[in-house]
Amino acid sequence: MEEEKNSQEDKKTEETKTDQVVNKSENKEPEQEINQNKIVENKTTVQEPEKKKKSKTPIIITIVVLVLLIACGIGGFFVWKYIKDNETVGTTWGDTYYAYLKEGMQQEDFASKEKYGLQQGMKDVTLQFVEVEENTDPVMIMNYEENDTNYVNVYHINDENKVVNVSYKEPSAVELLYNIELKEYIWYVHVEKANEDLYLPIKLNEEQFTISNTIEDSNTLENIVNENNEMAETIVTEITADITIGKNEETKVEKLDGTTVTLSKFDETFVKPELDEGTEISVDLSNIDGLKDAIKETINRFKTDEEIITNEVNNEVTEKVKEIEDIKQEIKDAIEEIEKKEEEERKEQEESKKRAEEEEKKKAENEASSNGRITEDQAKKLAQKIDGTYADEVGYPIGYTLEAMIKDSSGLEYYLFRVRWLVENSHWSTIDGVAISVDGKKWKKVDIYQNYNDGETIQEVYSEGTF
Repeated sequence: MEEEKNSQEDKKTEETKTDQVVNKSENKEPEQEINQNKIVENKTTVQEPEKKKKSKTPIIITIVVLVLLIACGIGGFFVWKYIKDNETVGTTWGDTYYAYLKEGMQQEDFASKEKYGLQQGMKDVTLQFVEVEENTDPVMIMNYEENDTNYVNVYHINDENKVVNVSYKEPSAVELLYNIELKEYIWYVHVEKANEDLYLPIKLNEEQFTISNTIEDSNTLENIVNENNEMAETIVTEITADITIGKNEETKVEKLDGTTVTLSKFDETFVKPELDEGTEISVDLSNIDGLKDAIKETINRFKTDEEIITNEVNNEVTEKVKEIEDIKQEIKDAIEEIEKKEEEERKEQEESKKRAEEEEKKKAENEASSNGRITEDQAKKLAQKIDGTYADEVGYPIGYTLEAMIKDSSGLEYYLFRVRWLVENSHWSTIDGVAISVDGKKWKKVDIYQNYNDGETIQEVYSEGTF
């Protein structure tokens, strides 16, 4: 019994141990799960910052790349701008003009800008280059409008490689004209005044840019010289126009057939050729960045006179000159015909007058003969018989001039002649006075210095006689 009891207690003890083992096993599983969860949680806690760190990396890289791109862009822009600013426009003279205008545009006040030819109210500005002389730098022409009026500035590079600016203060333009008299093409500054047009040939000399024979107005011309990017002093010059043509000035002749020939003074002087295309380029003087491109394009359009004056242009000018010469010849012929007719009419009038005088003379002689009186010419011929017609003493002719109609004590009338001879072929000298009676029968030598008047009686007689 006691063994059976012990055996049962041992069995219970084993069961109890077994239950404890089982319970421990069952209790252990949740604990492990908790521990595993803790491990997982710990792992999560450790790995989460790493994930966040990894997720920010692309953003940082992107920002850095953007910053680098912006930096490169800004740097590239400044590099590009530096290259652009220092880039040549294609020619040395073009670079000089560009630098000059750029400097003028950078001036802060309008008074300074005007020294470069840049006016406050100028608009529709264009640039062009023209060839004034072969193998020299082209001249730059700036055309612009101010108050609806056209003006022009002319720029040239002198021998010291400095820009000289001539600004015209009156309505003006630059034109290529063929001078008929000189038989050559010349670039002129055409200045319009109220009653006349002035044409000033653009000419260069060794010292500075000058306009040959410009306007007699000290306020019209300003020479500006750029001294190593320093503003130059304004120089005012007075010169006169080379060619002046009055408004509506023309030669007009009415021919004998009633038709009229007319030739304007401009057509008589110039032929304006019709050129294919203009070489002007518009420029915005408020935009420095666009100035260089404008200068480049102006240079690209630049043509020498040889390129501008094509065979076609030259032939058209030659034909026009021939037409003008024909008109001038027609005018000359018409004037000669008119002068010839006027000369014939003058001669006819003189002959008519001479015939009338001869008729009047004959009539007077006839009347004198009928009245028993001789004429003045008849009396003069009688006086010449007394003193002659030639002075042997001096070798010169003797002249007779009627002094007055006088009378002797009996009341008989006389023609009183002052008798003179020519001395040294320079002046007349009085010899004496000869009186011839109106009946042609008597003569008397009298004192001519009595200064007789018509109707007075003879005071003193030196000698006398009859015919």
